Amino acid sequence: MPGSSRAQAGDAGASAGPPVFVLTVARSGSTLLRFILDAHPDLCCPPETGVAAACSRLAHVWMVTEGVRSASIPAALNEGQLSARAVAAIRAAVEDPLTGYAAARGAARWCDKSLDGVLWADVAAGIWPEAQFICLYRHAMDMIASGLEACRWGLDSFGLELYGSQYPGNTVAAMGAYWGEMTAKMTDFEQRHRRRTLRLRYEDLVTGPEQAAGQLFSFLGVAQAPGITQECFAVAHEANGPGDAKIWFTSAVSAESVGRGQEVPGGRLPPPLLAQLNAALRELGYVEVDGDWNSRKLADLRSQHPAPPDGQPAAAPQPGTGDGSGDADLTRVAAALKARDGAVTASLLADIARCWPSLAGRELGIEVSGPAGALARLSWTIARPAGNTAGPGREAVLSAPPPVWRPVLDGAANLFGEVFGWRITARGIDNAHVRRTDEVHALGVLLGVAQLPAAARR
Repeated sequence: MPGSSRAQAGDAGASAGPPVFVLTVARSGSTLLRFILDAHPDLCCPPETGVAAACSRLAHVWMVTEGVRSASIPAALNEGQLSARAVAAIRAAVEDPLTGYAAARGAARWCDKSLDGVLWADVAAGIWPEAQFICLYRHAMDMIASGLEACRWGLDSFGLELYGSQYPGNTVAAMGAYWGEMTAKMTDFEQRHRRRTLRLRYEDLVTGPEQAAGQLFSFLGVAQAPGITQECFAVAHEANGPGDAKIWFTSAVSAESVGRGQEVPGGRLPPPLLAQLNAALRELGYVEVDGDWNSRKLADLRSQHPAPPDGQPAAAPQPGTGDGSGDADLTRVAAALKARDGAVTASLLADIARCWPSLAGRELGIEVSGPAGALARLSWTIARPAGNTAGPGREAVLSAPPPVWRPVLDGAANLFGEVFGWRITARGIDNAHVRRTDEVHALGVLLGVAQLPAAARR
């Protein structure tokens, strides 16, 4: 396993190599890329830290106290207006926790994939002249489709609030404007830092993961790690930060989301905005959005690559479908739940209690439902730590009919996706349909369809 050779070297000292920054637009696969980077023996990539934004705030303090009168922080850095002492102090302040994080994991270099890194990339480039940058792109319409799924109750995440006010009543245009502006910043940064940047498309990453990873590691100058794009799902990662929650319930790289943007109505993009997006799509080697966008069924959104040949493997079973026999589904689901219950150990329950202290004393349950009520039930109680004498914890239950549970337990459907899409109902779980919750994640671990975060594995 690529990550298994990483030593637990808490006193290993500072990072031995330059930092790596992932610049990307939200909903573009950065959490998957983070897992791959974090699984490499020489690299570590924590959840989003906002390190570049922190540098900008510290630089502002130094500019004020040193009397620097520059139009911008990047200009002050590039023109040498900030003193060497200031730059060293800023760098040391933010490097200390990150180099400690890397040393504790035996990694030589730390990476950052904060979504606001695009806004502060020039600041990071000035603070770390040796840093390398990965620019991760995704087709605009696929990003919009993913954003619509993630922000179904309104544009209140990923920095989209400002764009919603620009296009009231038109969420597609708001997300398109966000993609266009962030993508323009990334391509401009690439133009000015060609030797320090690598362009990577989400579509390349998920359709040819090993090839993309090889290109990535060659750029970073680290050893190749064959098999890392599969084994990255078995390596322990930290979970205490933002990211795509579905990845914790995923065991392999999948290209099934490529092309979903063809369902997004292209006519919702105002002509000036559409022209801007198409210019960017052309530059990135993507198919443009035209009047036939919603009538074409493209196998590949990349204009520089041919469509997949005939004879491709059939698509995975769609969530919520069975084989036509409700009794057969119920039998399969009941057998799978019984087998999983036998695999849950006291040690695993203790790991869950250690990872999510808020679940201590709570009963977590799975319910197979039918028209007249529950058909089958399975539950586990998370033990309380010694000395905790609080009253009974609230029950948390995920409930769905057999045809929904079957693909989840077979690994053909994502548990979080089914909860988020309302196909699995959640009782006793706050905000289950808004963001990843501890209860859903823990139940996924108990069912054997989710990964246990690194915090519980120490």
